[in-house]
Amino acid sequence: MDGRLTPLEFPVVAPPRPGEALAIAPGVWWLRMPLPFALDHINLWLLEDGPGWAIVDTGYATAETKGLWEQILTERLRLLPVTRVIVTHYHPDHIGLADWLTRRCQVPLWITEKEWLYARVMSQGADDLSPVRRSFARSAGLDETASEIFEHRQNSYRRGVPSVPPSFQRLQDGTAVEIGGRGWRVVVGEGHAPELACFYCAETGVLIAGDQVLPKISPNISVQAHEPDDDPLAATCRRWSSCGQRSRRTRWFCRHTTFRSSGCMPESRASPRTTRRAAMRLSPPARCRRARCNWCRFCFGAASIRIRWVLRLVNRLLTSIT
Repeated sequence: MDGRLTPLEFPVVAPPRPGEALAIAPGVWWLRMPLPFALDHINLWLLEDGPGWAIVDTGYATAETKGLWEQILTERLRLLPVTRVIVTHYHPDHIGLADWLTRRCQVPLWITEKEWLYARVMSQGADDLSPVRRSFARSAGLDETASEIFEHRQNSYRRGVPSVPPSFQRLQDGTAVEIGGRGWRVVVGEGHAPELACFYCAETGVLIAGDQVLPKISPNISVQAHEPDDDPLAATCRRWSSCGQRSRRTRWFCRHTTFRSSGCMPESRASPRTTRRAAMRLSPPARCRRARCNWCRFCFGAASIRIRWVLRLVNRLLTSIT
């Protein structure tokens, strides 16, 4: 790999309609499910698995999405059995219907341990975190009213994930998984989620990236109220290199679309200097001052990261002077 950047290719022009499945690689089918947000869809995947199908990610728990899954299971999968449900990470649009699907199909959930633990805790209620969220918002400059709104918005997880399977098959970084006679390897990402599982198939040159890599924007990477001193941006940069090593002639499947890279992914070559430069572009605080928009918690957490980088730069500068 010579490090040169090349334009991304988007081989599929039109995504599948809700309830339809589109074959886009050997043994890989693309689904799209609706979301009740401004970001109104999520991409999911079906992998041919011998006499049946493996599901990768499940969608947000709504009656509409359940109905679309019933349609897919009975019509598109031709009543062939589901062999397993695989979830990349704990966010509601990815794990929301995992418990319902595993019970309906009587199959195990495959997921990394941290993502399962996060989902279990959040789905069973985290009301004791409310004071922590309020304090986190206040410490970052939101007023009392906005901090209260921020606190309650963060309690919405259970709407999208009413339950999580009580047991799971553990995935880890480097885990080899055979699906449909093809070898897939788990590549763990961090930053966007604590232990996000990407899946890479060398035979077909396919990487199912979850939200770890996106074609046009950076994934949301935020400081969380329950871990205010965390540095998820540094963790993301470390993991980008793992994805970047697989970027030549790789087809990337993520939440927005599918695309192909014939060179080095830009994110995989991000240096600490360019990352810090980007981090210093602070988001306008007016965008989330009222804390009422759907994107509040994302903008707020991302801004916290940028502030952290600025403070580190200032600290290093002062240290070098003294």
